[in-house]
Order: sequence, then C-alpha cells, then structure tokens
Amino acid sequence: MDDDPYGDREPTRPSVASVPRTRLDAAREARQRSGRNRLARRG
Repeated sequence: MDDDPYGDREPTRPSVASVPRTRLDAAREARQRSGRNRLARRG
C-alpha cells in the first residue's frame, strides 16, 4: 500500500477522474469571463 497509495484511491474513488474535468471547466469559465471583461472594458 505504501508503494502505490494512489492506486487504491483511483478505483475506490471515481471522483478523482472528475477532478481534472472540473478544473478544465473552471479554467474555460475563467477564460470566458476574463475575455468578456476585457471586451467590456475596451468597449
């Protein structure tokens, strides 16, 4: 268990796979918000 601590968490916790997805979504939303803010300031 000490050799692969994450090996047990991955199969037992499927939420780990959803973590990177949420990060990508958050990054996309942040980019969209920043883009809108920049356009609004320029306009």
